[in-house]
Amino acid sequence: MPDVMRTMLLPLSWLYGLAAAARNSAFDLGLLPRRRAAVPVIAVGNLTAGGTGKTPLVEYITGRLTARGLNVAVVSRGYGRRSHGVVVVSCRGDIRADAFTGGDEPVQIARKFRSASVVVGERRADAAARAVKECGAEVIVLDDAFQHRSIERDLDILVIDASTEFLRERLLPAGMRREWFSGVRRAGLIGFSRAGGKDDPHRAGALSRWSGAPSFAYRTLIAGFATMPGNEHVAGDSLRGKRVLAFSGIGNHRGFVASLRAEGVDVAAEKRFPDHHIYTGKDLDGILEAASGADACVTTEKDMVRLLADPGLMARIVGPVPFIVAVATIGILRGGDLLEQAVSAALTGRSEP
Repeated sequence: MPDVMRTMLLPLSWLYGLAAAARNSAFDLGLLPRRRAAVPVIAVGNLTAGGTGKTPLVEYITGRLTARGLNVAVVSRGYGRRSHGVVVVSCRGDIRADAFTGGDEPVQIARKFRSASVVVGERRADAAARAVKECGAEVIVLDDAFQHRSIERDLDILVIDASTEFLRERLLPAGMRREWFSGVRRAGLIGFSRAGGKDDPHRAGALSRWSGAPSFAYRTLIAGFATMPGNEHVAGDSLRGKRVLAFSGIGNHRGFVASLRAEGVDVAAEKRFPDHHIYTGKDLDGILEAASGADACVTTEKDMVRLLADPGLMARIVGPVPFIVAVATIGILRGGDLLEQAVSAALTGRSEP
């Protein structure tokens, strides 16, 4: 957005900030109600709109909890879906929705964790209750819920993109920030995503005026590749040095391309679409045209589930140029023990509802 437009939008940002502050005060004073789920709740969210590397952390926590033998349910709004109300995307491996009815990220998580459940709903408390009643959830992981305060949580994890000058980000609509920095006080743990190393010390120090919460640092990595639509594993080094077209409709396309190049993949061409973009036949024509001479088209898991929801597009993808999905994970660079301790404390230290 041009600087002149940002400046023109500043009065609206001030009004937005006042409204957000009033809403938070209403929750703090008990004027707006908060419901407690019957099971522990771990929330992951951020201060800004757009991609911050939050969903890979939700997946990491989900994987760690399922490895403990717990019945986990991931609950979110289901951004971008065409449905309304509470929708059970999956119940312990029984996938019941596609990207159109359940949202792309929820379906992505459901496909990745077959022993977990995924439930979406505008009212997160109702979705959590459904997950417990219908799927027997023993713990809820709330995705994108830092500002959704109508449900109590036993651990609030705030994700901040360490690769950005986050302290300079303006409030919506002049910038991408959702609330005043004083909201950081609600965080029980801060996760710095997209960290280049063990995290610059000033990153955590920059927030010290608002919060003394412990922090950890991580970055998103590519765990491997798989074919689409068969999801057959592809040897990690099979794309090394290959010329590919990278396309995505995610919050941070640039980061996706950088992660491919870090794996030795030659990104010869790119196609970038808006976050949560619903692909059309015209989009696919452009992708195939841009992929002329490439060895493969590579995209993200989030984009894959949107393509899978349209059989007509999937029928056209089976062709001479293979479509490959990059499977994401995270690498903890610092503070992994703090994250484990905080999660364990949330599971064992909560009061009865």
